[in-house]
Amino acid sequence: MEATMSQPQTTPRRDPLAPVETVISLVLTLCATLLVLQVVLSVAAAFDPDATVGPGPTCAVVGENERHDLRAEGASQSELGFSDGVATYEPENVEVCLDDPNGWQAGAGVVVGSIGFLEFAVAIFLLRRVVRTARRDGLFVPATVGEIRRLGHVLLAFVVLGPLVTVAGTWVVVAPTDVSVDLPDLLVLVGVPWVLLLVAAGVVTVARVLDHAAELQDDVDHTV
Repeated sequence: MEATMSQPQTTPRRDPLAPVETVISLVLTLCATLLVLQVVLSVAAAFDPDATVGPGPTCAVVGENERHDLRAEGASQSELGFSDGVATYEPENVEVCLDDPNGWQAGAGVVVGSIGFLEFAVAIFLLRRVVRTARRDGLFVPATVGEIRRLGHVLLAFVVLGPLVTVAGTWVVVAPTDVSVDLPDLLVLVGVPWVLLLVAAGVVTVARVLDHAAELQDDVDHTV
């Protein structure tokens, strides 16, 4: 009789990042579809002002700290949605909508309304690059660290560019109207995206930590 030695069976190692990349890819596909749809509807509305589909009227939110007297303005409480007995009101924000915007105003309105969504789509795209690089090359390698650092730097750029683009777009929409616009007040109204700033700082910090870990891993590999 011949003795046969059984070879140990090895189970394939499960990639923990595979489902993460799948979910991110689905979200990115949805974002791209919605962005293309918004662009198509915006162009259709620009060429056909009477179209029943599209992003709607061109609007922008501006700050206002003036007190209004209902009796002096000749407006009733019911017309403005106030209960009886209200004599004055002081709005914090005012939404200005244009009936017949020109091309620049319509484009600025679309940009202001979609800047946050566009930033989210770009961040998801860069996050997928991080996951793909980590799956291909590993986590503690310069390539993955570089992708994480790029994501953090882009998020930091969004912290600065997002409010500036919103303020510029709002000014383009509102400037030709009779509504007074003060750029410093608009900057205060838009504010700083503190949550995004904290996330960006966290991503950059993680990149720095992984960069140091990658150097240690490289030293271990060369030592062994």
